[in-house]
Amino acid sequence: MARLSDTLSRLLEAPVSDRTGVLGAFDFELQWSTEGDAADTTSAISVVLREQLGLKLERRLPVDFLVVDRAERPTED
Repeated sequence: MARLSDTLSRLLEAPVSDRTGVLGAFDFELQWSTEGDAADTTSAISVVLREQLGLKLERRLPVDFLVVDRAERPTED
């Protein structure tokens, strides 16, 4: 499931965390249409995960991030 989370993160361009608690290796194939914009893709994948694997994709996890306001070159010492 961790590999699925990583793949979904790259595909959706957003963090996806595995909270299933399921361990082990699985072999499965998902099928969905890639038509539409990014919001349609996210919605389609969410439906596919629920219908084909019984998994729920939620968007409620807190995400830590770092904001850089400014950067300066180091001084020569």
